Amino acid sequence: MTGFVSRMLERNLSGADLTPENADALAVHHAESIIAEDGVLDGNDDSRVVVANVESDPWRPFCCLHLAFPDGRHGIGSGLLVAPDLILTAAHNLYDLRSRRFVSAVHAHVGLHHNAPAASAAGVRVEVFPGSGHLPAYRSFAHDDRKRHVSDFGVIKLATTALFDWAGTCADLAAQPPMTDDEIRRSLLNVAGYPDDGRVLTLKTDAGPALAQSLEMTNFRYRMDTMPGQSGCPVFRYLTDHNEFLFAGVHVAGDGDANIARRFDPVMRGQLIRWKQALNCT
Repeated sequence: MTGFVSRMLERNLSGADLTPENADALAVHHAESIIAEDGVLDGNDDSRVVVANVESDPWRPFCCLHLAFPDGRHGIGSGLLVAPDLILTAAHNLYDLRSRRFVSAVHAHVGLHHNAPAASAAGVRVEVFPGSGHLPAYRSFAHDDRKRHVSDFGVIKLATTALFDWAGTCADLAAQPPMTDDEIRRSLLNVAGYPDDGRVLTLKTDAGPALAQSLEMTNFRYRMDTMPGQSGCPVFRYLTDHNEFLFAGVHVAGDGDANIARRFDPVMRGQLIRWKQALNCT
């Protein structure tokens, strides 16, 4: 691992190395959520539905994350495979603003349906948004600062390409222009991830529009049915007739009135390109 760490330091990355062996101990099980402090809208399953066939489009690159922190807490998060060995997720899944510590282990799955994954891989490195221009680094916020959502995204570098080998695809966000305000306003959006509801872990989704008046440069809101565990999952538009997946943002929180996405914008797109290069992604 020494050579890998030194390469990371040479590239001025500021995340954390993980030990894959620690991730191997994270079995697929229900765990008390560690991300409830973000107030993710706690739905009643009145509109959220189970994805019956996780092997069909567009669900194959959707990831379930088992997370372990140094203090012994465990939790569930969601994410999206954006390269054969890289997952995009919410920064708060990877870095705890209360304890000021990164996760100690991550185990990621695709094709997870009723607790049974089709493929799994351990994380070897995590990174959270380091700041850019007028946007501060995620680690610079206080845990209760409501402005933290402007920087709430990060990535997990995987030890293998096992998830991609099964999925056969990933979301190439470097090739996708960010959706415009008008596109988001006119779109029926979806949110899909792995709610930690005390039962079985399985992919669930809901659909609805963005709240038009909520569109900002870095965030927007919507009232789709979600729960803790879905933080980090994609908010997107999917056109079945054309098999077209358009990424709108990362689901990061809710405040009891509406959910919040960290919008896919030129800053996120550029940062993903830099991470892929610095982490030698496949």
